[in-house]
Amino acid sequence: MNDIKKYLFFSAIILFLLQGSGLAQNDSNIIGRWESVNRSNTGIGSSYVFYSDGNFDFITGAMIDYIYHIKNDRLITTFVNVFDKLVKKDTSFIEIRSDTLYQKKISNGKITNKVYTRVNPDGGNKLSIIGKWKSKNVAGQTAFYNFTEDGVLYFRLPFKIKKGTFTIKGNNISFNFQNRTTSENFRIKDEFLTVFNDEGSEQTYHKIK
Repeated sequence: MNDIKKYLFFSAIILFLLQGSGLAQNDSNIIGRWESVNRSNTGIGSSYVFYSDGNFDFITGAMIDYIYHIKNDRLITTFVNVFDKLVKKDTSFIEIRSDTLYQKKISNGKITNKVYTRVNPDGGNKLSIIGKWKSKNVAGQTAFYNFTEDGVLYFRLPFKIKKGTFTIKGNNISFNFQNRTTSENFRIKDEFLTVFNDEGSEQTYHKIK
């Protein structure tokens, strides 16, 4: 087998494997987590998580982004409402002990304590707040807090998670959930995924790294 035949042979095998997985080579750009750009005035949004095996999660929940900084033992967060431009600041006392974060808030003479645990406890600076934490709210739901190095705090509280499978053909994506299939058009440009249909519905999502 000469070099040209070898190249064609192995190229055919790779194409076959990609097709067998349900994803063509160019469709791999959709793999990952995407969060809605537009959210309600109460911070409700949605996200897609696409997996390379053809499965997906569709998550609806609270999605609020804060600016934060730490001064001594104080955590100061700032939230700007994009609808009414109101700015809300919050200050609390924190203490980090390895993979546990203790928070104390004092408001109108009332003290509220909260405990967080690291999502990925292995490695990293055990005294740093940087990274992903989780905690349960009063309703018993698990909320996630991602503190980034550039001073952004991403608060995420999933309400509902739908799991299903997806297939892609051209610029069309089909979702199969509980034996029900829906199809939408989509396009990806500059880390943004837009899902739309012929009826005028359109939603844009940003890729999360």
